[in-house]
Amino acid sequence: MFAQWKHMDIVITKGASKELLRDHLTLHDIIEVLEKGVDCKPRKTGIIERKLETSEGTIRVVVAEDVQEWSNEKVWVLIHVKLHTGR
Repeated sequence: MFAQWKHMDIVITKGASKELLRDHLTLHDIIEVLEKGVDCKPRKTGIIERKLETSEGTIRVVVAEDVQEWSNEKVWVLIHVKLHTGR
């Protein structure tokens, strides 16, 4: 599955894919957090952390701007995702 945010593809790291599976989240959830969520603490330039309150809990997403070597196109790399349920 391919996803885009701000006209750039989202690439998922191996660690983030395991986090998605662990928390039963999808790329649709990630895009919703990026589009509707609020910024968290400031990060380095090119790194964005956003969170969104849902009925399931709080979803936090961290993406980093990068360039794909093979296509030389800018992409977002999903480096972390976490569902905080308060349990």
